[in-house]
This record gives sequence, C-alpha cells and structure tokens, in this order.
Amino acid sequence: MIEYPNFLPPVPLHLIDSLDVIETRINDNPYQRPDLYASRRSSKELTEWGQQFFDYPVLVKWQVQKIELGRHVDTGITGWKYVYYTNLGGNNVKTCFYESLEDNSKILHEEIAVLGKWYCYKIDEPHGTEGLSDPPRISITIRKR
Repeated sequence: MIEYPNFLPPVPLHLIDSLDVIETRINDNPYQRPDLYASRRSSKELTEWGQQFFDYPVLVKWQVQKIELGRHVDTGITGWKYVYYTNLGGNNVKTCFYESLEDNSKILHEEIAVLGKWYCYKIDEPHGTEGLSDPPRISITIRKR
C-alpha cells in the first residue's frame, strides 16, 4: 500500500514549476475537473530527470488537488505510483489507505507526508486524503507507462 523508495533523490529545485506554470499544461484526464483535481503534463526536462532512475518507460506528471479526495481507487491505472509533494495542502493532510471502498472506518494505514521525500502508493487499492486545509496539494508523480 505504501513504500518509501530510497533510490529517488529530491527533485532539483530548478525543475519544480509554480502553480501558474503547471496550470498552463494539458490536463491529460478528461474526466478530471481542473477546478478540483488535475493530472497535468510535466516539462521535458522533468520527465527526462525522472526517467533516468527507471529501466522501463515512465510517465511523469504534476498532480494538483484542490479538494479532499474521498475513498477511491485510481481508474484506468494499476500498480504503483511514485509521489513527491511540492506543496502539502496543509500541515496535517493524511493519505489514508482503507480496507474497502464501502467502509471508511477500517483504515489500514495513514500517512502525513513531508516535503522533499518520495512515497510510493499502491493506487489500485482504496485510498484518499483527509485534512486539506490550505489547497492546493501539489505533487510530481511517476508511474510505469
């Protein structure tokens, strides 16, 4: 459900874009609402930087989350997603993993992320966020293409 990949170093500051720049990029998922949540393309430089750590093709994107995301599994995507937060969206935002989509009382694990650290989430297991107090929550994500 969650791992802490040691092989990924912090993202160089010159590759971290501002929200204004990120929001000019294409939102790749037409089912997402950019005013709530969006998965946006990254720069060529950030993609090349991320690719060097993997021996298979990857997709590098920006996630911009403006609301709490309730229990869900990522649709159309399975496996693991590497996540690096550039803005946490508040001091106590939790990523929670649940036993099922139907029952939110059974939390298997919860994590309050910190900046400058990579996380790896099993995105086809029920998960969500709680406690978003200062949106947006912004992250760089890497997953298998």
